[in-house]
Amino acid sequence: MKTQFGENIHTSASTSDALFNYSLPSSRRPQIDNSDHTANELFLEPVEVHVADARLLKQSPLLDIQGFECISHQADVNDLGRSPEADDRYRGEMASLMLELTGADEVKISPRIIIRRQLPPAPGEVKHAPTANFVHSDYSVAGAEQAQNVLYEPVPRDEIRRVAMFNMWRLLSPGPTDRPLALCDARSVEQKDIIAGDSHFPALKKQFETALIQFNPQHKWFYYPKLNSAELLVFKQSDTDTDRPRVVPHTAFEDRSCRAAALRISVESRCMAVWYA
Repeated sequence: MKTQFGENIHTSASTSDALFNYSLPSSRRPQIDNSDHTANELFLEPVEVHVADARLLKQSPLLDIQGFECISHQADVNDLGRSPEADDRYRGEMASLMLELTGADEVKISPRIIIRRQLPPAPGEVKHAPTANFVHSDYSVAGAEQAQNVLYEPVPRDEIRRVAMFNMWRLLSPGPTDRPLALCDARSVEQKDIIAGDSHFPALKKQFETALIQFNPQHKWFYYPKLNSAELLVFKQSDTDTDRPRVVPHTAFEDRSCRAAALRISVESRCMAVWYA
């Protein structure tokens, strides 16, 4: 079997049917509250889609083609979310990795790492964010520039040639998980698929424009069903270079083919890569 873009993929056990929560157009603008996700105002519809095992592609997905990539990477994840020192150590590891991976002149890591878990924490556990079970991209094109001012220190604009923003996602619980992350090939996404919404950070008194996604049957979805904590998913959030992938919709979903999996706990960190003139 070949995908829309010509990659060869085996059909035996290569796809999983899943329900993805896409956004519906609405007269009201979608809202995401990052301090209390029960306060989100989203307009969603479940759509059954096919999700292919990315490892079965003849050529592995790449950041500069599909907009995402899976790499082998060991990191010290002890005490993440519990110790500021552990968080800073991990952020430093991610900064070094992304400098090498992107070839950027400078990489700025977001000051906050995000721990997500499939179920709410038990009493006494560290407060974590829920899994994001709806199709989205973290920023719209306009929101990416706004987010740079919210999440990162300013950079001298007149010296910049290119800015790209990335998400680095890793399992902390034993893999595989029955609530994995699915990633959409950026080449299958059209501008008309994007519904602009607002992502709020009440503690910072800041917000930026985010991108919710409406269903398009041309979307090509992939995941890594046997992912483990020694691997890292890196995917694009935005890019000022219009010749490169810019929007990679993604979502957590229920993998019906996965049996007896541990409840998912994952960590994600975000960065801005800068290339100077």
